[in-house]
Amino acid sequence: MQRKIYLVRHAQTIPGNIHTPDEKRMLTPEGEASATHLGIYLKQKILILI
Repeated sequence: MQRKIYLVRHAQTIPGNIHTPDEKRMLTPEGEASATHLGIYLKQKILILI
């Protein structure tokens, strides 16, 4: 069985400071759109593989 690995970068966030952990930073509108599109793409790919 062949496996594929997808490397995914985090989406664009609102700038924070060094004391703000990444998981606490909100996504920009562009980041929200990118994350949504990526989720749809990956869901379609996974459904094809199953």
